[in-house]
Amino acid sequence: MDVEGAVSQVTASGGDTLRMLQTAVGGFVDVVRLPEGIDMWVSDEGAYCQPVNAWASLLNDLLGGQPVIWGPVVFASSTEEGDTVSLSVAQTAQLAAWFAEKVEAPDVAEAIAGIGGVPAPATVR
Repeated sequence: MDVEGAVSQVTASGGDTLRMLQTAVGGFVDVVRLPEGIDMWVSDEGAYCQPVNAWASLLNDLLGGQPVIWGPVVFASSTEEGDTVSLSVAQTAQLAAWFAEKVEAPDVAEAIAGIGGVPAPATVR
């Protein structure tokens, strides 16, 4: 999700997840753990070189995290072994629901639901 709230799907080519994450957020990465096993990957140096991501900031603040996130973010999950993987269908639905209900961003929620192949949250329809 970019700083304007535009949602797109990213894929690690050749299994190089770290490179994909770094490219997507614009540099070194750090992870913000959200409920339901959802990870939000952010730029480690975003505060110095990226604009504020209002959508990610609002979501993280409403979920009890820091109130400011800079730059584009990648939502993913992780295995028990620590490997970064795609969100499950249930996690995608949960993320879309948070954007629909908590952030009140129906366009973002609908885009997330569409990428994850899940129905849009009822508040978006």
